[in-house]
Amino acid sequence: DAYDASRHRYDHHQISFDERFSEKYTIKMSSCGLIFKHFHERLLEKYGLYLDSKYYNFMVDEIYASYFLYADGMDNGIDIFDNSIAVRTFSNVMYELAKLNSNYNDGFYEALSVVSKDLEQFLTFKIKYWLPSLEILVSEMEKQSGDIFFTKQNDFSTETAFVAEKILNKDFKFAVCEVESNNFRIYAFQVERYKFKSKIALRKEWRGLRGAELKNVSKIEGCVFVHATGFTGGNETLKGAIKMCNGSLGYI
Repeated sequence: DAYDASRHRYDHHQISFDERFSEKYTIKMSSCGLIFKHFHERLLEKYGLYLDSKYYNFMVDEIYASYFLYADGMDNGIDIFDNSIAVRTFSNVMYELAKLNSNYNDGFYEALSVVSKDLEQFLTFKIKYWLPSLEILVSEMEKQSGDIFFTKQNDFSTETAFVAEKILNKDFKFAVCEVESNNFRIYAFQVERYKFKSKIALRKEWRGLRGAELKNVSKIEGCVFVHATGFTGGNETLKGAIKMCNGSLGYI
């Protein structure tokens, strides 16, 4: 057989091969996805992610979709710009790998080093930094409701918050976090994970304004700034930040 994991046969080139990582994916696996599917437990243990983790299955899928899916799609001739694959750093790595084709022998080992370093950096970030941040956000979100989410994380990430929101089936419009004393940052929640479009942006007439000019236009004390696209802004007080959110939601 071309593909028989029990005998460690992972030939994905045969016409009979039609395996996906899971039922949710439409793209066939290449050797990249195949090896991750059958050996991810051993790989992830090296980075401190074990089977008994609450988010283990979630992270296996997250890592595949964020990293290995790109390689599977490329090997199968899938256009990354049809929105079925999220562009990630690995797509940039491929440009570096292409330059190594001139000397096949030396180039192979250099390419292996490039990919190994990229994968190590990705898994280190995803498991040791991204996952703990996600766990904190989920813990905070499950205790809250309404349109405005409050967090104490001063390194708030809209992308991570989008994932946490989907896990809990919430529908927040804005996040407010205390970056430091007298500095409250507002972030609009995204419509899609990898796109900048906000569900509801901060009010149009405030966008691109700062300080006194913004205070005069908004009639809200403590305003610091609103980004030109309205996806983020700031206020000196929590009360002021909430007013900016409510004003954008049409409540005041």
